[in-house]
Amino acid sequence: MALDHYLARTYLKHWCDQDAGRPIRAYRKSDGAEFPCWPANVCMEPNGDLNQKYLAEPRTLGLFRKIWEPRWNEAVDAFRTGKFDANHKFVIAAGWASISLTTPTTTGIGTELLERELRTLLHIIARRHPPPRSGKLEDVCIDVDPEFAKANFTLALPRVTWRFFGQPWTILSNSTDEPFLTSDNPSAMFGQDSLGSPPARILPLSPDMCVSTLMDFNLVVPEHFKLEDLQSRIAAKVSFEKSDLERARFVNCLTVKHAGDLVFSSKADADVAALVASLRQSGVRLDHTAMSMDATKAVLTIARMGIRKVAPAQKDRRPGSG
Repeated sequence: MALDHYLARTYLKHWCDQDAGRPIRAYRKSDGAEFPCWPANVCMEPNGDLNQKYLAEPRTLGLFRKIWEPRWNEAVDAFRTGKFDANHKFVIAAGWASISLTTPTTTGIGTELLERELRTLLHIIARRHPPPRSGKLEDVCIDVDPEFAKANFTLALPRVTWRFFGQPWTILSNSTDEPFLTSDNPSAMFGQDSLGSPPARILPLSPDMCVSTLMDFNLVVPEHFKLEDLQSRIAAKVSFEKSDLERARFVNCLTVKHAGDLVFSSKADADVAALVASLRQSGVRLDHTAMSMDATKAVLTIARMGIRKVAPAQKDRRPGSG
């Protein structure tokens, strides 16, 4: 059984220097452990690139990752030097979509959402077809296969790539004493509220660079298209800003909060250890509300991801996790 990286080694390598023998410094939220590691030894899952149960092409995710992973370093360097084009933005957009939708944290959220939606649907069905008096809806067990949720996210990757590509971006450069961190779930969001305000999203690209955007829900994504179509489109604007210490700390706090368990730094740092310890019970969780619409005999559901206090993450015991 192969161990595939859900967070690409080419992404994580920007937080280490293998030629100089300087590994990544990892901080674990579940037990507070600190340890050095290399990209090859973390963020893996068994046969993670395959989905033989629910996809007609089982290698769909692996094939999508091959679109951007080999070109990631070139694209990051192009943005760092300011000598980028639409093709470089396409590579980062595809990587951003992949990183956003295919981590175990996101799969867990998707699985929980499907379970809650099915339970909501169960109550609608019970209005027309009541269960036996001896049975209770609350006792019905709903068990969604995480691979099914992951398959749905995999199929959404082209559309999310199109959406990221069409957004205006801000590239933050960071030369402060607090380099950007990353994690095992590094695509973070903030600003979304119960009124439907669109979230802003960030993705650290390296210790000295981070991309951010405010998601535009009005952006029209075609119903049918090929990823190659993006390369003939004009990319939305990209602007550049220098990050001050306050903004760097804000990005790092978001990164730690969104981490499933592992936070990665380019150097050993007592302040990073303290930050991880202070936020170890913060994590991404699903907010799901179902409201009965009696007039139409329907149910309105509202679902969004948010940061909440959670139980400590389970320790990652896969090879190289320390």
